[in-house]
Amino acid sequence: MFRRGTTLVVIAGCILLTVLGSALSAQATPVAYKLSGLITAQGGDALPDAEVQYTSPDGVSRLLHTDSTGRYSFANLAASTGTLRVRHFGFEPKMIDVHVTSDDHAETVNVELETTARRLDAIESTADSVLMQDPRLRAFEERAESNGFGHYVRPERIAELRPVWTSDVLRGLPGVQLRPSTRLGNEVRIRGCMPLVWVDGNRMPGVELDDATHTNDVAAIEVYNSLSGVPARYTDRTATCGTILVWLKPR
Repeated sequence: MFRRGTTLVVIAGCILLTVLGSALSAQATPVAYKLSGLITAQGGDALPDAEVQYTSPDGVSRLLHTDSTGRYSFANLAASTGTLRVRHFGFEPKMIDVHVTSDDHAETVNVELETTARRLDAIESTADSVLMQDPRLRAFEERAESNGFGHYVRPERIAELRPVWTSDVLRGLPGVQLRPSTRLGNEVRIRGCMPLVWVDGNRMPGVELDDATHTNDVAAIEVYNSLSGVPARYTDRTATCGTILVWLKPR
């Protein structure tokens, strides 16, 4: 009888521990939320490569870009609330508060961006005036008109884009890739490695473009994917990953 009673007690104890363990495990499992949607322009056209940033209530941010169909998706979010910030070149940025309320802990949030108001005539007039007054920018303009080896970002284009980081104006240029930096802005890569940056004729080896410049100061940029076409004064045989020349606004 003693052995049988002991056995029953042990079995009952194991069952109780299993039930309690399952309950505690269920309580300890955090809820994972999902946020997804479509980013479009006015009129419904999808916006690929739009920047979408989710920030949780405790200040932790996650950043991604929409795919070729304009869609984004954040999975495994720890909070049901947060802030969504959406940006795309040529459009006004938008920030909205989000709250996941559905039973399946997933929410669809579609965002429509408004086109940036443009006064291109005024911008171009101002840009032309700046170019005519500054010899560095006159030289830039001459190369833009005659040197087919480079890619040129003129003052009016920078004004139109209203970039947050200088590197943002390089998106879409042939051979140029951007990836989020762990410091500031983006890391610029040409053929997978870091190009050499010059700022107003000053060589800055090993420095990222966004670390070396502020968007409000930049007047124009020229990008060379190889040594071909780089102006003689800025030719550096060690710059095998390309060269970026940045010209600042006259002071």
